[in-house]
Amino acid sequence: MFLFTINLAASNAKTQEDFRRALQALCSQTYAGEITHNTSSHKLAGSLEIKAQACSPERMEIAFAIGIDRSHTWILTRPPTGLRLKHEHRKPDGRLDKVTDYGGDTQEAGLATRQAFVVDEYTRKLVDGTDKNLWVFEFKDGYLAYELYKGDATPVFQARFAL
Repeated sequence: MFLFTINLAASNAKTQEDFRRALQALCSQTYAGEITHNTSSHKLAGSLEIKAQACSPERMEIAFAIGIDRSHTWILTRPPTGLRLKHEHRKPDGRLDKVTDYGGDTQEAGLATRQAFVVDEYTRKLVDGTDKNLWVFEFKDGYLAYELYKGDATPVFQARFAL
């Protein structure tokens, strides 16, 4: 009989570090995208584009443009455990929107190609109807996909960006 011990915290950290490195490889580059699914209440129109910028080991900002609207930024950071995703929204004059800094943290190791961010308490209090939100980033088939789930297995919003 063999006895194996696995350091789950180290395993989780490695998987998430591999994912973060894959995102870091996108830094200083711009990628075009498309909405592949949208049943959310937000009807978005226009071309999509992301630009990974402000890349450091502890923080990465990905500017997300929809048509001429360049007010959105995804911010990924490394809290003491896991990964954190926040959505920053700005007004046309550059001031922060009242609905900003929402998002969540990873609760599981995920995969080196896929990470899921579970809604946090701040977001639940900021925006009604977000109790079951889950945001997912996934590298698949030459694309980076971004998805929003609202409590079931089908995303309400999905976009993908050609890498």
